[in-house]
Amino acid sequence: MLAKEDMSASQIYSKLGNYAPKYRQSVNKALELLRESGLLSKYYNAEKKKLYYHLIKEKYTINLAEMKVE
Repeated sequence: MLAKEDMSASQIYSKLGNYAPKYRQSVNKALELLRESGLLSKYYNAEKKKLYYHLIKEKYTINLAEMKVE
């Protein structure tokens, strides 16, 4: 989702549809974990008056054996 455009947590929750968790707060927590891990950035859009998340890179390689993200 975020590879195509920056989105707010509520937009992401809505787009998840039937796959969305029961509570939107779960999406917020997941987004914050991804931000803390350096995969996303967060900024305030003054025009829309919302916080938005931005995918820092379009492609990541996750090596589970070595627990690395490239």
